[in-house]
Amino acid sequence: YTDPDVIATVWTWLRNNGVNAGHGWEPGCGRGDWMTMAPRGMTFDAVDIDPISVRIAGLLTRQNVVEARIEEWDLARSSRPEVHGYDLVVGNVPFSSIRPGRNNPHRDNLHNVAVGRAVEMLRPGGVAAVLTSRYALDAEASRGWRQRIAEQVDLVGAFRLPANTHKEAGTAVVTDLLVLRRPHHGEGRPTPEWVDTVE
Repeated sequence: YTDPDVIATVWTWLRNNGVNAGHGWEPGCGRGDWMTMAPRGMTFDAVDIDPISVRIAGLLTRQNVVEARIEEWDLARSSRPEVHGYDLVVGNVPFSSIRPGRNNPHRDNLHNVAVGRAVEMLRPGGVAAVLTSRYALDAEASRGWRQRIAEQVDLVGAFRLPANTHKEAGTAVVTDLLVLRRPHHGEGRPTPEWVDTVE
């Protein structure tokens, strides 16, 4: 679960940068706050591991007139069918040191798997704005993952959030908001200097 103020701030930033319409995806939707706070007219596909959260998200999105298809799904155990063409991926991805065994040849941990699958689902020009563990960018062990992500998308921005950001959810973990964009075919791309870490 994500503090509504954080969600509202991310949506404001996205709107101010031209991301305010289209079809979105959320991996790990909880009670559906990211979708219910989205700009009017957006549609979503979303999953969560918890069946009660899936039901609550379904009720809240309908109450807020958001068109959403929400399913119970365990990202650690299986991957969803291949879907490409999402305009936007948002959310607070599942955190875990679990390394899913299916469709995970590089043995990435769950949060890196979730971000990687989200990136694969973006259409050219599509944007992902996801909260994930700080170790996605900090850990030397994640360098291979960062390199694979950088081959597919550009890092638009990375924002480190304080440890108390998620205190309402009962956790004191440092997280990063990553904003990633899949370039159009033939579009010039910057050198991905964010792949390497420094002290």
